[in-house]
Amino acid sequence: MNRLSEFIERRRLVLAVLLALATCFGLVGISQIRFDFEPQAMFRQNSGDFALLRQVTEEFGPDDKDLLIVIECEDMFSPESLAIVRTLVERTDELPEIDDVFSIFDMRRRNLPALPLIPSPRFQREHFEAARKRALNHPLVAGHLLSSDGCTMLVIVRLPEEPLPISRVAHIVERLRQIVHDCTTASEVRARVTGHPAIWVDLFSNSQRETLKFSGLGSLVAVVIAIILFRRPAAVVIAVAGPVLGVTFTIGGMGFLGEPLNGINTVIPTLLFVIGFTDSIHLLMDFRRSCAASIPRRVAAKRAVRHLGLACALTSLTTAIGFGSLALADTESVRRFGITAAAGAILTFFSVISVVPLLASTWLGKLAVPQRIVATKWQQRTIWIRAMAPLLNYARPLTIVTGLFAVFLLFSAMQLSPDIRLTEAIPHDFETTRAMNHCDRAFGGILFAYVLLEWSESDDLDSEELIGVVQSIHRLIDDEPLTRSPASVLNLLQSVSRPDADLRDLANRVPRLSRIPTTNLQRIVRRDLRRLLISAHVPDTGAAALEPGFQRIEAGLQKLERAHSGFQLQLTGTSVVAARNVSILISDLMKSLGMAAVIVFLVITVVFRSIRLGLVSIFPNAFPLLLTAALLVWAQEPLRLAGVVSFSLCLGIAVDDTIHFLVRFQREQLIDGDVRSAVLRSFEAVGTPIMMTSLILLGGLGVMITSNMPAVRLFATLSSIAVIAALIGDLLILPALLVTFVPRPREDARAH
Repeated sequence: MNRLSEFIERRRLVLAVLLALATCFGLVGISQIRFDFEPQAMFRQNSGDFALLRQVTEEFGPDDKDLLIVIECEDMFSPESLAIVRTLVERTDELPEIDDVFSIFDMRRRNLPALPLIPSPRFQREHFEAARKRALNHPLVAGHLLSSDGCTMLVIVRLPEEPLPISRVAHIVERLRQIVHDCTTASEVRARVTGHPAIWVDLFSNSQRETLKFSGLGSLVAVVIAIILFRRPAAVVIAVAGPVLGVTFTIGGMGFLGEPLNGINTVIPTLLFVIGFTDSIHLLMDFRRSCAASIPRRVAAKRAVRHLGLACALTSLTTAIGFGSLALADTESVRRFGITAAAGAILTFFSVISVVPLLASTWLGKLAVPQRIVATKWQQRTIWIRAMAPLLNYARPLTIVTGLFAVFLLFSAMQLSPDIRLTEAIPHDFETTRAMNHCDRAFGGILFAYVLLEWSESDDLDSEELIGVVQSIHRLIDDEPLTRSPASVLNLLQSVSRPDADLRDLANRVPRLSRIPTTNLQRIVRRDLRRLLISAHVPDTGAAALEPGFQRIEAGLQKLERAHSGFQLQLTGTSVVAARNVSILISDLMKSLGMAAVIVFLVITVVFRSIRLGLVSIFPNAFPLLLTAALLVWAQEPLRLAGVVSFSLCLGIAVDDTIHFLVRFQREQLIDGDVRSAVLRSFEAVGTPIMMTSLILLGGLGVMITSNMPAVRLFATLSSIAVIAALIGDLLILPALLVTFVPRPREDARAH
């Protein structure tokens, strides 16, 4: 680190120019950053499940592009209610941004296609009651467009299949909600907009708003706490500038490379700032300590790099390697997250190690050191000794207790299971969420699972055996408690047949399908590809609850395949792939944390040339992760995505403080060889920076706990717990382990 410190001191102008250019580059890149909240992008991977889903999407169209208007009314089939719904449908159909609107008004009477299912407004009330009975027995309406009690109706609004920017989708949703409001105001009819696109919009708009709001409030609180602790605004500027620029470089690079922000990598700015801020605080405190000893500012800045450059490099290296190991993950979004976080850790290191000494050597450095502290602060060096010396007397019992507690935490954490819900990231009182929950009760859900049926060249759609297989799949779906209301070409054939039609009658009705518009028919059957889809309604109950049902359906499909040769049956759909891949995605992230822990051990072992120190460092780093995981288990909460990304922050905080403590401990131990004295002197050097960093982070995270976004609240809560746990691990558990297990150094090492 001597060469680096010399370069920073002698090439200050060159360094300032390079940082200014890099900052401009980063700001331009940030202006080009985009957001990607599509569910399929989250779970994309090189697996058979995802490849099948992509193929089905290309052949039949996407299953996550439909907006739904959920209409409720106790007397849905009154002339007044249906008139309101008709007006709503007509106004929606006039929107130029949509492809199609599909509603109960498009339906024809069963086996009487010349007559509409719903009579015109001029008919009498008894005609509407008859229409209600017909609708509740119509194979294309009952359970699909109308609930079993006749009180909830769905209108399907289909968006263009090509990818749309979130801003355009938000505009469509906003206009649709305005139409719903205009048509239902001052009436007994209630209507809400939901569906995948509406959820994306709510997530995007609310995330932007909440991020802006709580980033500002959190930063303000953190700055206020930092000013109180440092007692100088200039010190806060120096401490914050380095990590902020590191985040700017990283996000700017993402913008230039076209890497979008999504549900996983949105934590990267916070993660990088925390890691960089920890190093920045340690550098600044070392600088202030040197200034307090009347050392010139430029020399003090250079000494800070010499003293702590290695520790800062180690924290960044372990973080970068740990996240870089995610490049081997199965899920594409996780791989990209790991590579981006690793690159960001390196950029943030260079930013912090350059900016802090550069600013400290200027007039800001003078303002950052209060004169009162220069005169007295560093002469009063007993506060940490008075606080920690008594605790070290009980190092061995404390080690035994923490060891047993670690086993208990590990046992609890092993019971943690992953889960994910489509609406978990948005507030429960949002219109979208309430409509989704209502549809779960009324229709069995508005998410879909699909069975892809492929038949051989010897069969065709008018084959009785093929139609019989489709019927068997319908029964399989009806018998599964987690799925409801199967829909396929069978429903179309039943809608133009007698209620008691057998397989032969249904097969004879196949030619009548030619009357259906090709674009609509190809969403469920492709005779040219010898494929068709059977859909099933699925509730938004979470992947953990759905996966057993999907497994039971697949077992039934395998039995059907064995009973009917020439047919291939596969379960697919976004909800199916999400349920399958969420465990893989979370497993990838958890494996990265495990890999990072191993890397921390290896790096510490190699750099400090001590397997003992490497082993000692494991538990303080693992303690925040084990504690937060165990708390989730005790609270009977699953491991959600927000929880996993908070674990990344946990490890980053713990590793930073652990390495800084160990670097100082090894240096202090070489003075006299006494482990206890070395621990106490290490407290004097790094205890205050660790405590200050934790308090500042807790202030910023504490504000985020008040967010109305469940994912933000969960992330902030778990991260706050992790900060406290990391503080306990590094200031209580780590010293006890060092006193218990680390021997005195050899005389030759001390002499060296």
